[in-house]
Amino acid sequence: MYDFTDTNNNGSSKTILPSEAMSFNGVFLENIIPGYRTLNVVGRELAATEIQSYQLGIRDGMRQVYSRIPERELIVKYKIDAPTNEDFRDRFNRLNVALFSEKDVEIWFNDEPEMLWSGSKSDVDNVPEGVNHAVGTFTVSLSDPYKYTRSDATSVTWGSKVITFQSNYLMGNTGSGAANMPILIEGGAYWGSTMITFQNRSYLMGDDGKESKPIEIYPTVEGLKVKPEIFLKGTGRGVWIKTRNDTIDLGDFDNAEILIDTQKFYITKNGQPMIRPMNDFYIYPNEPLYIQAKDSDFALTIRYPNRFL
Repeated sequence: MYDFTDTNNNGSSKTILPSEAMSFNGVFLENIIPGYRTLNVVGRELAATEIQSYQLGIRDGMRQVYSRIPERELIVKYKIDAPTNEDFRDRFNRLNVALFSEKDVEIWFNDEPEMLWSGSKSDVDNVPEGVNHAVGTFTVSLSDPYKYTRSDATSVTWGSKVITFQSNYLMGNTGSGAANMPILIEGGAYWGSTMITFQNRSYLMGDDGKESKPIEIYPTVEGLKVKPEIFLKGTGRGVWIKTRNDTIDLGDFDNAEILIDTQKFYITKNGQPMIRPMNDFYIYPNEPLYIQAKDSDFALTIRYPNRFL
């Protein structure tokens, strides 16, 4: 629990934001609406899990089919004070304008500025009549139940931006992938190859080419699995990118810039749509991303924010 800020202390003209003050669509409501204060926010802690099950004959219990995280709701409790009836009405007019959006907007909180949510104002409760001060609540609906870190592989807050094979690509704890990492594959990093060259070093991949494996890359994923944006620049032959059973088949490309947006399910080559096999693709915590290819020479960048509930 947080200690509430004393909303009756008007000794300073500078707005002191409460711990749980909410930035909605790029602005704190306290900074644009005189007399407005956030008191508390409910719904930011544990997220519910929706479980789908079915009964199997006459057996006890149920058989689980799947589980998912449903949409979430945040309930914001606030206070508005005004010296006159006119000011009171004007401040609610401003609040209505500030909270209206035709689509989900960026949301973050004063006590957790590194985490970004996305949502829209939905329900409100009734405000007492005949007074110039009121305590009320409104609901923010989160169609996407997750919150995301601001940083990604190209904007880490600490650690080196130079990624090496030996350092296992550990770049910090705010979302780290790979930034312009050179991939040089001679002969092939796939079942059947004998050696790869990686960062100007050679690594044996198997026994006479019979048990060779793809390249393994370990991006730093904290929290939950993430959908990355992957960028390749150069030349590739028979390029596959894999995690678990998630695969992206890029095939062959020459002196090209390939952009893979796994969140929006599209691939472009030199800015034009590229139709290639691709399923629901994630990078998982503590698990590698594999690159399988024949003779290839390209730079690889992986971007993503870490994802939490």
